[in-house]
Order: sequence, then structure tokens, then C-alpha cells
Amino acid sequence: MDAEDRQPRDPSPPNGASSDVWLAGVAAALDGSGLRVAVQPIVDLALGTTVGYEALSRFTGPPDAPPNVWFAKAAELGLGAPLDAMAMHLALSLRRSLPPNAFLSVNVDPTHLTDPDMTEVFRRAGNLSGLVVELTEHSEIDDYDAVSRRLQILRDKGARVAVDDAGSSQKGLQWLSVVAPDLVRLDRSLVADVATDESKRALVEMLGIFAAGFDAQIVAEGIERQEELDALVTLGVPLGQGYLLGRPSLVDWPTVDPHIATRVRSRVEQTRLQASAASG
Repeated sequence: MDAEDRQPRDPSPPNGASSDVWLAGVAAALDGSGLRVAVQPIVDLALGTTVGYEALSRFTGPPDAPPNVWFAKAAELGLGAPLDAMAMHLALSLRRSLPPNAFLSVNVDPTHLTDPDMTEVFRRAGNLSGLVVELTEHSEIDDYDAVSRRLQILRDKGARVAVDDAGSSQKGLQWLSVVAPDLVRLDRSLVADVATDESKRALVEMLGIFAAGFDAQIVAEGIERQEELDALVTLGVPLGQGYLLGRPSLVDWPTVDPHIATRVRSRVEQTRLQASAASG
């Protein structure tokens, strides 16, 4: 997940565009002409191979604003759920060209899961194998049971579930216990400086143990520096995503740089040898 997608959905747009301009922009996104989907690779941090992709919304504008602002403004206009549904629809349409054995992770506001627009998108999609429904935590949820029931329906159709931004708030930890997700995405705030910050390393390890309790995998997002990658590999984090591993693309299915893949495998072997020496 890149920097602009990591920001909270601040409802105050930075460019002061008028309501009419925003309404026209959101309308264009809703008819598909003002919204595109980029994909960013998710990498196996033991093998150095690409195993999945995250779908990221990209708005053509105007206004010129990052995705989090677009979604916030759409919600302010009463169009948040339809926009989320359109983004999901466009992302699901990419599955026909998804590389073999790869999954596609798509963000959705959990409060929109029971919305008629979103349920219709999932109904038309049929089998959801290969899809990861990635739950954001920006909205307050009034009925956790209703969301859990909807997630079970999606799981019955083949989807898996991820919880986004784990470790960034108490709400994220609550999601883990309620949803029992298949994937747990570590917030960038935990990844930054993980090579030198012992408290962050301990928290990453704790979340890994916690996730293993319900058979989930950790995904470290926002990996941007080599030392972050090395530390996460050493900690045994299984999956990673970030600029260092591959940038979002609107035109193809990007894969991890071969030099980075080699570095990952070398680090894994180095960690294994160190552990063997310590135990011997």
C-alpha cells in the first residue's frame, strides 16, 4: 500500500474544490469513467516470489486529490457505499487476467458490506475464489454480528478476509478477535524503523503469535527500505508489500525485482544458519 492510500480518510479536501466539482467527479467515478484500478504486488518473504496483489483505486479527477479524500468526500455526499461498490466491481473485473495462483486483495469499508449496491456486486461475481476482502477500520460499526454474517456468506463463496492496519489502534485488535481473518496487515507505522526499534519488533512478533492462533498470515505493508525488509524477514513475517518490493501499476501485473528476491532468499538462509548455530 503506498503513502497516499495509507492516510486516514480526512473529509477536508486540500484543494478547496466546490461541492459541484466534487459531485461531478464522484459521478464520473460511479459511471466508471473517472476511476481506475492499480495493482501492487504482495510478496512471499521466504521465497521472494509474488503471491498476490492489492487493488488500489486511482481517480482521474478533477478534483486533484488522493484516494482517501475521494472516498471521504463521496461519503459526505451520501455516495460512499456506491463508490466502494464501483471500486470493488472494477477490481473484480481484473480477476480474469490475474496471474495463476495469485490472490487479489480489495479494500472495503465494512459498514458497506450489507449495502444493496455491494451485495449485488458480489452476487454478480459468482465464485469468489482468489479474492481477499480487506476490511478497513475508518468507520464506526454498529452491528458487528451483521458484518460477521455477511463475511461468512463471502467466505462460503470462496473469499478470504483480511484486516487492515493491525497494530495502529485498539479497534484494529478488536477486529482481529471478531473477524478471525485469514490475513492480518501490519500498519506502516509498525514497519517504519522496525530494524532499530525493539518495541516495534516485539509488537510484530506478538501480532504474529496472535495471528497464528487463528491460522492467519501477517502481511507487512509499506516496506520502503532494505533494512526494514531484512528485519521483517529475520522476524519470520511471511508476506510483505511496499515500494521496495514493487510499485503500483495501472498497466500490468508487476512482480518483485529479481535482486530483491535474491536478497530475501539470502536473508532467510542467513537467519536459518544463525538459528542452527545458536541451537547447536
